[in-house]
Amino acid sequence: MTSTWVRLSAPVILLSLLLFVVAAGAGWWIWREEQQTTQLVEETLESVRIASELEDLLNGLHRRLSQYIVSGEQRHLDSALGMEDEADRCLVRAEQLELTTDGRNLISRVRRQYTVVYQQVADLSHQQADGPRRDEVEQLLDDVLTPELLDRVASYRSEHESRLLAARDESRDADDRMALLLVALGLCGAVAGLMTGWSIARSVHRSLVELSVPIHDAAGSLNEVVGPIRVHSTGSIDEMRSALDDMSARVGTVVEQLQQAQQDALRAEQLAALGQLAAGLAHELRNPLTAMKTLIQSAQQDPEQATLTPEDLDVLGEEIDRLNRTIQTFLDYARPPRLHRQPVELAGVVGDLARLTAHRLQRQHVELEQDIDAQLPSIEADPDQLRQVLLNLILNALDAQPEGGRIRIGATPATLPDSSAEAVQIVVSDDGPGVPDDLRPRIFDPFISSREAGTGLGLSICRRIVEQHHGTIRLAEPSPGDGAAFVILLPVHA
Repeated sequence: MTSTWVRLSAPVILLSLLLFVVAAGAGWWIWREEQQTTQLVEETLESVRIASELEDLLNGLHRRLSQYIVSGEQRHLDSALGMEDEADRCLVRAEQLELTTDGRNLISRVRRQYTVVYQQVADLSHQQADGPRRDEVEQLLDDVLTPELLDRVASYRSEHESRLLAARDESRDADDRMALLLVALGLCGAVAGLMTGWSIARSVHRSLVELSVPIHDAAGSLNEVVGPIRVHSTGSIDEMRSALDDMSARVGTVVEQLQQAQQDALRAEQLAALGQLAAGLAHELRNPLTAMKTLIQSAQQDPEQATLTPEDLDVLGEEIDRLNRTIQTFLDYARPPRLHRQPVELAGVVGDLARLTAHRLQRQHVELEQDIDAQLPSIEADPDQLRQVLLNLILNALDAQPEGGRIRIGATPATLPDSSAEAVQIVVSDDGPGVPDDLRPRIFDPFISSREAGTGLGLSICRRIVEQHHGTIRLAEPSPGDGAAFVILLPVHA
């Protein structure tokens, strides 16, 4: 599911990122062009306005001087001089806006001539009003103001009007380029979207066709169980949905049949286990009962001399203990007892087991070696159940060595591998033939035994008791020439 999602979404994500980058770049370029064009138009428009104001001021100066020539009134000269500050402001602003060298040179010449005109007007203003002063003003108009200054200002204004028209044309061209770019982006986005959609649709169709193959195989398999299922191979989603719905219903039927078969198999397995348990119990009980019956029959054949020797009584006692242990084993497996924890000295438990099994050890010529570390701490455990675990292991070792051998019980301090908590490691090993390789993985399973007469419950009970004590039990890896070795790891504190 994840790989399919990645395969379908990756082209869309990559295309979206590419379109985003292109659109962002185009937007930045359009913004920059718009800013430049707007700035150019604004500066050119400002230059035209300043040039028009300057031209109006000079025309006003010409008009006032002409009025002075006609009327000779001093107020016309004073009014002309009052226009000096406004003219200076226009010239300063024109110098700030002008970027070309020719334009700046023109503004400088206009300023020089303008300064000359105003200086002369100021000088004439301090003279007495007479005919010669009016003649000088008229000469100033004819020689400087009209042909020189006004013509240059008019030329300056016309030049900036031409620039304004050029900026307007450039703005229109920029708008056209932006429109073409947006249209190109739209077309590219549409084409890219169509190509991506086509690619995704093709991939989905291919996936559906590939999916139809296992659906056909599954339908063919289900045909043998629940009847025919019709599946078309055109790769249509509706047909696939219909086929999958049909298969889902049929699979539900198969699942119900499998659940019923599983219940039947479980019931059969339980019956088989019960039969195996009954067979094992019967075999375990028959052997001691046979021995006991033999002793009784011997005594019955000669009633007058019917006496039981001490050896016969020992045999009867051992067989009765054997019957009791067998019955207790089945009871423990069916109903595990509760733990009653208390401090337990492992050396004392092993010593009790050595005395309990001493008669059988002697009869089978088996030597029991004890190697209990002197620094071994006491553990919190149920002494009876711990004794049962070790007794089962000792009895298994005795069964594995009917003609004599050796059993070793060792205990050393250790630590738990997961928590590094304080623990005790117990190893019970023998010199018997060991556990067959085919039984090693299942040695702790119920009803698994290497002996024909065994019930296969002893080791299963041992594992359950050890795990109730939060410990572990395992079968050690075999060594050449050695028998079986079981390793128990029990925490010191529960």
